[in-house]
Amino acid sequence: MVRHLKRVYCGPLTVEFQHLQCLQEKKWFSKNFEQIQNEVLSDECRVHSCKLMLKSQAFDHFLANKFTTVKRYGGEGAESVMAFYDEFFSMAAQVNISNVVIANAHRGRLNLLTCLLHFPPVAMFQKMKGKREFPENVAGAGDVLSHLFASVDLPYGCRSIHVSLLPNPSHLEAVNPVACGKTRAKMQSMKVGDYCDTGISGNNEVVCLQVHGDAAFAGQGIIAETFALANVPHYRIGGSIHLIINNQIGYTTEAERTRSSEYCSDVGKIIGCPVIRVNGDYPEEVVKACRLAFLYREQFNRDVVVDLICYRKWGHNELDEPSLTQPLMYKVIQSRSNVPDAYAERLTNEGVCSKEDLHNDVNQWIATLSENLTQLDSYVPKANHLRKQWSGLVQASSAITVWDTGIKEDILKFIGGRSVLLPKGFNVHPTLKKTHIERRLQKMHYGIDIDWATAEALAVGSLLLQGLVNNF
Repeated sequence: MVRHLKRVYCGPLTVEFQHLQCLQEKKWFSKNFEQIQNEVLSDECRVHSCKLMLKSQAFDHFLANKFTTVKRYGGEGAESVMAFYDEFFSMAAQVNISNVVIANAHRGRLNLLTCLLHFPPVAMFQKMKGKREFPENVAGAGDVLSHLFASVDLPYGCRSIHVSLLPNPSHLEAVNPVACGKTRAKMQSMKVGDYCDTGISGNNEVVCLQVHGDAAFAGQGIIAETFALANVPHYRIGGSIHLIINNQIGYTTEAERTRSSEYCSDVGKIIGCPVIRVNGDYPEEVVKACRLAFLYREQFNRDVVVDLICYRKWGHNELDEPSLTQPLMYKVIQSRSNVPDAYAERLTNEGVCSKEDLHNDVNQWIATLSENLTQLDSYVPKANHLRKQWSGLVQASSAITVWDTGIKEDILKFIGGRSVLLPKGFNVHPTLKKTHIERRLQKMHYGIDIDWATAEALAVGSLLLQGLVNNF
C-alpha cells in the first residue's frame, strides 16, 4: 500500500485538490488521478512527443546560429510544453471542440508558432531582419517579434480545430481577459455555452488556454481580476485551462524573493482551482497532466491550473547573462542534459524508435528552416487580417499628421551622456560599464546604432530638460 501511494502521489505528477469545496470534484480527482497514473502512453504518442521536442530544440539552435543578436525568448528548458500543446489540441478534437483560443506570453511562443501552428518560418525570419510584417498596401507597422500571432485550422484525426493565438502586449498577462472575451464572443456567434438552450454544460465547443509565466501569474493583479470573473454570469466561458511555464525565476529574481505564497499557482485558489503539478523533465507525465486538466474542465466547466516545473536555459532573453545574478542556479542548469536529448536517449534505449529516425526528422526540419532562410529576400508578406467573418470590412483610409518634436543634436548628446553619469565613488560592474555605459557614450559620439532603450532615455530626458513632468 505504501509503495502504491508513493508511486501515485510522490512522483513527477501530483495534484492539489483537497481545498476544493465540492465533494463531487474531490471524489472525481481521487478516482481519475489514480487511473491516469496507471495509463501507459502508446509508442506512437511517445515518439511523436519526442520529435516535437527535438524540433523545438533544433529551432532554437537554428535561430541562435543564424540570428545571434535576436531576443527570441526561446523554449529551451521547457521543451516538454510542446507535448502539452499537442495533447491539448488532440483532446479538443476528441471531444468535438472546434475552436481553441490561446493567450500566451513570450517564453516559447515562436516555437509554438512554427512547430505546431504552421507559421511560415520565412515570415518570422523577415521580422527578425527588420523587414515589413504586412504587404505594402496594408496600413500598420506590425509589432515586436515576441507578439506574433496565428489563426489556423489544424487537422487532428478525422477532425479539424481552429486555433487562435492572440497577439499579446509586453504587459504579458494583459492578453488573458482578452482571450476570455474572444472565447465568450465565439460562443455567442456559434450559439453554444450560455447562448444555447441547454446552458453551458454539455454544449461547449470553444475552449480557452491561458499560458503564463510563474512570476507573472503570482505577481500581476490582472490574473486575480480575471479569475474573479471566471464564474460570473455574462462573463463565464465554461472554465479556462491555465498552463504555468514555471522556470522558477522571474526575470532575474528567484521565487522566494518575488512572492509570499508557497506556490506561484496559489492565486488560483481564490476561486478554488485544482492544481496539477508536473515535472517538465518527464514528457509523458506532462501529457497525462494535460489529459487530466482537460477531462476536469469538460466534466465541471471550471478553471484548472497546470503548474509545469521546468527551467530557463538562458537569461530572460538570450542576450542576458544569467550567471551574473543567479550563479548557483545556472551552474546547475549548464551542467545538466537537455530534456529532449534525454528523452530521445530513453526511447532509443527502450527500442521504441531508432536514432536514425529521430535524426532524420530533425534534419528534415532544419532543411525546411534553411530553405525558408534562402527565401528571405524574395518573400512577399501576406495580409492575414480581414478574413472569413471579417471579410466584409476594409481598412481605414490614411490620415497623416506631422508634428515637429525634434531637438538639437548637441542637446541630445548632452542628455545621452547624463543618462549614464555615475556619482563619484560609485563602483559599477565591469560588464555594465562596458556593455551599457561605454556603448551608450559611443552611440552618442557617432550618432548611429541608437537602440530603443537609448531612444527612450533621450525622449524622457528631453522632456525633463524642458521641465515637463512625465510618468511611466
